[in-house]
Amino acid sequence: GAVTTFLGGAWPHAWQVWPAFAPVLPFTELFCPNQEGAAIITGEGDAWRQSEIVLKPGAGAVVITRGAEGVVVRTPQAAFSAAALPIDFDKQKPAK
Repeated sequence: GAVTTFLGGAWPHAWQVWPAFAPVLPFTELFCPNQEGAAIITGEGDAWRQSEIVLKPGAGAVVITRGAEGVVVRTPQAAFSAAALPIDFDKQKPAK
């Protein structure tokens, strides 16, 4: 059967591991770094440019998370952004 591969998270010194990490992306359906991690990897501050750069090695899709600014999503066929959902933390009940 098929295996879905998701890579996410932030890594200290990500720029140092990028040359070894990039060859894994053609076998990755979804690569999901946050904007700060993507900036370290790509040297770019703009999430649109980051998504373009990290998609090139061949991931099926890239989602750059941007906190309150939402996400930038890029596939080989399309690119779009989505807003973050508003959350009113003052009205949230504490977890038990």
